Amino acid sequence: MRGCGASACFFPALVRLFGTSMSHRSDSSFRIRPGWTPVVLLCLSATLWDAGCGGYAQSNSGGNNPPPSLSLSGVASGGTTSNTAKITWTTNAAASSQVDYGTSTSYGQSSPLDSSMVTSHSVSLSGLSASTLYHYRVKSTDAYSNQATSADYTFTTSAASAPPTISAVAASNVTASGGTITWTTNVAANSQVDYGTTTNYGQSSPLDSSMATSHSVSLSGLSASTLYHYRANSADANGNQATSSDFTFTTTAPPNPGSLSVSISAPTGVQFQVDGANVGPVIRATTYSLFWDTSTTSNGSHNLTAVASDAAGNRATSTAVAVTVLNNSSSVVQVSPANSWCSIINGVAPGTTVVLAPGAYTTPCTITASGTAAAPITIRSQGSSASSRAAFTYAGTTSNILDSAGSYLAIRWLSLGPSNDGVDGIKIRGGHDTVIEENLFQGIGGVGVPNNDVDTQRMTVRNNVFTNGKSTVIYFGCHDGTACHATEALIEGNLISGALPGDGVGSGVQIKLNSTATVRDNTIYNTTGAGIIIYGSNRGDPASIVEGNYVEGALNDAGINLSGGAAIARNNVVVGNGFYGIWAQDYNGRNLQQNVWIVENTVLNNQAGGIAVQNWQSGRGNVLAFNAIALLSGTSALNPSSPPGTVTGNTTCSPATSCFHQPTTAPYDLWPVSGGPLIGAAGNGSEAWRPFDDFMGLLRGTSADAGAFQRVGTGSGPLVGGGTPRPPRQ
Repeated sequence: MRGCGASACFFPALVRLFGTSMSHRSDSSFRIRPGWTPVVLLCLSATLWDAGCGGYAQSNSGGNNPPPSLSLSGVASGGTTSNTAKITWTTNAAASSQVDYGTSTSYGQSSPLDSSMVTSHSVSLSGLSASTLYHYRVKSTDAYSNQATSADYTFTTSAASAPPTISAVAASNVTASGGTITWTTNVAANSQVDYGTTTNYGQSSPLDSSMATSHSVSLSGLSASTLYHYRANSADANGNQATSSDFTFTTTAPPNPGSLSVSISAPTGVQFQVDGANVGPVIRATTYSLFWDTSTTSNGSHNLTAVASDAAGNRATSTAVAVTVLNNSSSVVQVSPANSWCSIINGVAPGTTVVLAPGAYTTPCTITASGTAAAPITIRSQGSSASSRAAFTYAGTTSNILDSAGSYLAIRWLSLGPSNDGVDGIKIRGGHDTVIEENLFQGIGGVGVPNNDVDTQRMTVRNNVFTNGKSTVIYFGCHDGTACHATEALIEGNLISGALPGDGVGSGVQIKLNSTATVRDNTIYNTTGAGIIIYGSNRGDPASIVEGNYVEGALNDAGINLSGGAAIARNNVVVGNGFYGIWAQDYNGRNLQQNVWIVENTVLNNQAGGIAVQNWQSGRGNVLAFNAIALLSGTSALNPSSPPGTVTGNTTCSPATSCFHQPTTAPYDLWPVSGGPLIGAAGNGSEAWRPFDDFMGLLRGTSADAGAFQRVGTGSGPLVGGGTPRPPRQ
């Protein structure tokens, strides 16, 4: 019979009164027997019944029986690995499961509480450290909140297994936009590849969690003609991670939609055209390539052609190639001084044009973004007019106005300066195939465009204007010829007016030892040092070429200084310089005066004389030929007068008017006087050092005149000097 709550109840097994009985049946009902009298059981409350007595099974002998205590047994660890363990135990009654564990008896970690009521318990621990002693204890709580906690036990994890070994890493099936990376592992493991254009990678393929020993991951969405770094990653079933060393591959060039092919004898240049209109300058380098900024062309279909010309004026046009231009907000990015414009530039993809709104950009920036051969990056102002240009004016002293470290870049139509002493305009910090063109540099306190940090290739500085420079204007290579080399550079069509630092160093263009360049069609006024100085090579580099330049007013050096060979100076005009017009200097006794060709130049009124050479020796391939030299009183045309080498056909013009149309005041007309001593003086020949055209790009033919100009008609010739740029080639 069930009684009341434990606080206020009693449990009679049987009560007999007046011959009537009542007993408790197993089915919890009651039965009255004859001769027994029912008895009323009094409880304080139903609440006490529920709280104190509910569910207690009572025997018919009476008494209050509490639940048994909870006990633990069989505590053990098993299945231990380098990072997991399994803890088991039993209880005498159904109870929950939990384990405290750690590297000391303070434990510090607990497994999640498993509230399932069981008598056989099992808890798995993970994330453990290899080769480590762990303490643990188990805990269980039954349905009546009785809790039992074991004593302290220990186990030691096993040593970590070796990570997978990665081998045979390779790239295959490389295209303009993708490739496949394969490798093998000595145990089954997952697969993932990190990749990017530097060893920082920056991108990862999706994790392939399938376990295999032969791995293959396909990469897509890559840029054409781009060097990619990559590494393979694999982790085994125990989480042991392996990473390969760095590898590289280069994506292929994009499919060519067509080629421009044109044939002409002795071409002097190629002009690219879109729908018959010129795009960019005439290209005279024999690669005949152009970075075409398509953002200046309307969307839609267009025809691209190449027009080749020769010195005689013959022209040939290629068959047109159809191209489709699609400019959008992703390919043409607009920025202003109010934006994080430097970060935006460095975040764009190859093929993007960044357009800088007019305004003052007063913080320095290092450009690290790179394009590709098929998709260069253009950074430009809205236009070439003064009102459309972005103005870069850094007032500090710890940086340069701009640094450029990327490749396949075009920087165009910017205005830079003034800047403080030592602060450069655009410093080239690395890369290759960058074009700096049609920019204005004004009052730069450092070098206008220095390129003397690391090796670079095919850098172009073209059609810029540099005024009031406080140092050398264009400086390519390292002075010692060892720390860095700038090779295959093109310095073309620039106007330099002023490089006057007051220290006797400021030159217009310097090409340092073991660096090479073509220095063509520049106009250079009023430098402290040489207008152009070439230091040559001691390691067999190709010749630097100095041609078609107008140089006037170098104060303390020659107009053109060839401090070493191989070097070619041809078709230049040097006027009124403070030393010789052209000087082949044996700089620092380096003994590099070999394969120096000084041919068909016009030399006028230079303070020390016409052309001087040092340390020329027989058999070293030096040439001094067909130069036209007009002198100031008391100076000599050649110094020495008969140096070793090929010395032929040099003409002394005394007076200057005997040779030239108007050599007296600037601007000068230095065309050969009809019937004068220059006409036909160079004749005809097949020597490698003979130029086929002249200062203006006109064909010399079989009866070449001496000096920089070939007279090709009647009347007057082109004007040079007077502070203006040289006339364009025809």
